[in-house]
Amino acid sequence: MTRYLFLDGGCLRARVKDIAHRYCEGAPLKINWWSLSAGYEKIFYYDALPARKPNQSEEDFEAERQEAEHLHAKLATLDRFRVNEGDTRYRKGRGLEQKKVDVMITVDMMIHTIRRNMTVAGLLAGDADFTPLLNALSNEGMFVTLIHPPKASKDLLAAADARRTLSARQVYEWLDAPSQARFGSFPTPSYGNASHDGNCQHLWSDDLLGIEVWCELINETIWASWPAPERSDRLSLRGGNWANTQRVASDDYGLQFPTELPEAFRHLQGS
Repeated sequence: MTRYLFLDGGCLRARVKDIAHRYCEGAPLKINWWSLSAGYEKIFYYDALPARKPNQSEEDFEAERQEAEHLHAKLATLDRFRVNEGDTRYRKGRGLEQKKVDVMITVDMMIHTIRRNMTVAGLLAGDADFTPLLNALSNEGMFVTLIHPPKASKDLLAAADARRTLSARQVYEWLDAPSQARFGSFPTPSYGNASHDGNCQHLWSDDLLGIEVWCELINETIWASWPAPERSDRLSLRGGNWANTQRVASDDYGLQFPTELPEAFRHLQGS
């Protein structure tokens, strides 16, 4: 099975920035490209060099542009990566817009599908304009996995054969070690029948939704679990502090936990 990944750099960058503000007070986060590319024979990266924004200083613009150029040059030297650059232009009333990126992705995905160079295509993007492309690829017999931000359009989601959300956990797994360290204790999801022992202290529960939250006393981390949709077991989040567990439960699973822990466990809150 030959897998290619077509990656909209602007989409990924925006999602990483959202995660940084949500979990790390806006600290810069860097991708471990080896982790992101695992499982793909080729990765096609598409992005546009930044255009100068209104009221942006020349110094700030040059720094932003040099950072983008450095990233593109780095990716171009990595095995299995191919970098394609578009343009960015400022349009009054519409802000900054990428040019050529969508067209390049569409053309390349169609060419590789028609030539049967790949058997599975991954598209990391969230633009609804890709909906006709996914429908066309499906009609050609290509299996397309869409990797998308949380608020992707329903039409785009429906056009894909499989879907993976750019969840907080997924972004975390793609980061380099120094960036991951900025999060503090971060929870890991797993499935199974949650069974607590004497090393756990109950913190909170929601009987209606079947949610249970415990403190694992040995390492003083949070263990949250609830019934897994369409499964006979439970989904657990383990190993995180309270702040990160609460955010991941909300962001990735749509569950709301209390904002504060009992006073005896406030030191597990995190930031």
